[in-house]
Amino acid sequence: MYRLQRLSASSVAGCVRPENEDAAFVGPHVAVVADGVGGSPAGEVASASTAYVFASSFFLPPRPGTGASRLERAYADARALLARGEVDVPARAGMATTMSAVVPDERRVLVCHVGDTRVHLWRDGCLSRLTTDHTWVEHMLSRGVLRADQAVTHPYRHVVVRSLAAQADSGEPDVLAIDVEPGDRLLLTTDGVHDVLGEGALAAAVAGGAEGADRIVEMALRAGSRDNVTALLVEVLDDPPVVGDGLVLGALRDPAHVVDPAQGYAVA
Repeated sequence: MYRLQRLSASSVAGCVRPENEDAAFVGPHVAVVADGVGGSPAGEVASASTAYVFASSFFLPPRPGTGASRLERAYADARALLARGEVDVPARAGMATTMSAVVPDERRVLVCHVGDTRVHLWRDGCLSRLTTDHTWVEHMLSRGVLRADQAVTHPYRHVVVRSLAAQADSGEPDVLAIDVEPGDRLLLTTDGVHDVLGEGALAAAVAGGAEGADRIVEMALRAGSRDNVTALLVEVLDDPPVVGDGLVLGALRDPAHVVDPAQGYAVA
């Protein structure tokens, strides 16, 4: 069975935002990034609580063939936790997050994605994007209403049309099954990265070695990113399952940002 090996990971508030509303976790059975939706309240609570649910749901590997159902359950659990958080603190009403998670499932990986975080696959020196942004601009591009050059500077380029929130109509995730090989690398980023770095820069950083995520965050800051900046780089291994552990990043490092850190989410 496949599992993930963390190569590098970094999450910083950046040069403009006072707080880091990105949250992330990377372990052998899941890598997840979440980014609190700008303009909504308690973004750090939405992202940290979501990352917490996915991290604890995949502390142990899912049984073979159950990864997709486990991802759907984790998404529902995260939505329920945000709903509980809004009841506990009414000022959080409307909080939401974007997110992407990668989970090995037998000889492939599953990607659960909503919003404008991104997942890339690096293989044989080539980087390819696996996810599609759920943004107003991406929707207009797909309909031919906007040109690619217009999208880069469009004032609505950060408006997401799908996110993870307590409200049932906030949107469902894309769940993708991706065939992978040992040695493939997966790069997960928040929009503070890809707002300022193109695919060529990301590919060069990943090809440069295990510290690719650290280099990407440094490059994004130098390029003037005005958002929180998070990148995770993992490699696919063909190894026996191991007991889960992992690295906690961003808003998830503060337990106060998690709605109910005592809640456990068992592997199905």
